[in-house]
Amino acid sequence: MTKTRAAGSAGEGGLVGFLAEARGTMTPRIAVPALLLLVVLTASNIVLLLNIPAPGERPGAAAALAALARLVGLLVFLVPLVRILTESPRPAWKPDGAFFLFILVVIFSLALAAGLAAIFGMPSDPLRIALRTLAATFILTPLAPWVVGVAAAVPLGTNPTRFLRHFGRWLLPLLVWSLLVVAPLAFAHALVDMALLEGRIAWFWTVALLDGLLSSVLVIVTYALYAAAYRRVACG
Repeated sequence: MTKTRAAGSAGEGGLVGFLAEARGTMTPRIAVPALLLLVVLTASNIVLLLNIPAPGERPGAAAALAALARLVGLLVFLVPLVRILTESPRPAWKPDGAFFLFILVVIFSLALAAGLAAIFGMPSDPLRIALRTLAATFILTPLAPWVVGVAAAVPLGTNPTRFLRHFGRWLLPLLVWSLLVVAPLAFAHALVDMALLEGRIAWFWTVALLDGLLSSVLVIVTYALYAAAYRRVACG
């Protein structure tokens, strides 16, 4: 992959160079998975918000199906997005062994989110939301090349040490841009979701649609940065 090698050889470009590499991964080919992510994240979020159970009640069928559709859609469309961002030799839409291994990584991420929610709680207090967001950033950022490699690498990326190396080429710029770009987006998304859940926003449909767009932008920006880190490791 000539372009990937070129990206790796430009690894001395500092923070701006790393951001440029991340931006360069977002070619027009990501349009289809990005649009599908937008649809599934927005629609499932609206259904969940319209079917919030009363305190003490279990979620109804509509909410449960929306949550399932959100998870399945994220899995199905995130893998081709990652493979396109990284110029993976794996067919973008093929449900191969890497796809099913990536499911385990997503389950790990959900378990991490649940653990952080248990530690910091789930109140609407902005400080706690910010602390939870920062904790997730610091935990997940060092794992980024492996997370991407699970979906994109050939052969199958079962060994994390294959991707968690050459830290000097990617860890600091990835952490900096994650804190400057990804964390604020995640913080804003969490604040909007909490306000919608608590009924504190009058323009429900407008904000809910914009929140779906924010969710999609958050996913794409996060994985574009992750892809830049992965490509530096792969070419190291």
